[in-house]
Amino acid sequence: MRKAIWLIAGLLSCSFQSYKAFTQNVKTESEFTGAFYNVENLFDTINHPDFRDDDFTPLGSKSWNSYRYWAKLKRISQVLTNAGQWNGLSIIGLCEIENRNVLIDLVSKTSLKKYDYRIVHEDSKDERGIDVALLFKASRFQYQWHRSISVALPNDNKTRDILAVKGMITNEIPVLIMVNHWPSRWGGKIKTSALRSQASETLKKSIVALRDSLPATNLLIMGDFNDTPEDLSLKSLFRFLSENYDYHHTSIANNSKVEGTIYHKDGNFGGWQLFDQVVLAQPKNIKQKLHWKYSEIYGQEWLLDNRLTRPYRSYQGPVYLGGYSDHLPVVFKLEVISGH
Repeated sequence: MRKAIWLIAGLLSCSFQSYKAFTQNVKTESEFTGAFYNVENLFDTINHPDFRDDDFTPLGSKSWNSYRYWAKLKRISQVLTNAGQWNGLSIIGLCEIENRNVLIDLVSKTSLKKYDYRIVHEDSKDERGIDVALLFKASRFQYQWHRSISVALPNDNKTRDILAVKGMITNEIPVLIMVNHWPSRWGGKIKTSALRSQASETLKKSIVALRDSLPATNLLIMGDFNDTPEDLSLKSLFRFLSENYDYHHTSIANNSKVEGTIYHKDGNFGGWQLFDQVVLAQPKNIKQKLHWKYSEIYGQEWLLDNRLTRPYRSYQGPVYLGGYSDHLPVVFKLEVISGH
């Protein structure tokens, strides 16, 4: 009799555990996770004569060799795997990658291999040869098309294109993902602010141009904007979005371990800045099917330097540190709400 009772109890326990696992899986399927990460100069070791990549070669000033390259890939994959809590992020926006080959190595020869990520990438005319890209899991995001949008700057200066990728989340929710890397503050914030304003205008015009053909489409805008939400370029973007969309964007949570995604110094001033952000914008006249659950700056201690004061980066000037990146990634989670 006692054995029978224990057997029944065991069966009930197994049934409960199976049910618990099932409900957890259902919850996971209702969530759409992602990240944006400026990976800081992910170059291969080959000298490409059309771009200023000489420093990142074995004979260049940074002595960039195969060992350092593969160590960098391992570091990046470690960050993204941990940020996805070992389940694999649904999508990943990247910037400061040199070409498609480094992306192939990243998704096929590191710990990211098990997630079977697909790549969306186009070469831009940036003078250093760095681009933006999108990685996605085909089971969570169904790719339809993409295009590169050039950002025209004064004096024929070259910068990164905006990458627009159209697809469906879990086969039911249309989304347009726009990956950005706006002009840097090299030369000073004030002197270069017009360049980022131009990138902001290009992004807004692109959204308007696509809006009529994609009237019921959610926008997911991500990037390293090299500006904070308090700066003119992003204020202008948010003002435009508020007139046409309901939107949410990355903010610094009260319990955040860090106060930004990069420690940036401009002249005599240095401090944390929120350059890297993700924005979800939804047309006001459609039934909401995506819910903004949260976003966070992934500021784990092992991603910071020994003093925990700034990101643990790959290089400090010409000195090799062997870290991850001079930026921290932004991780976000959306909830997919099925229509009835």
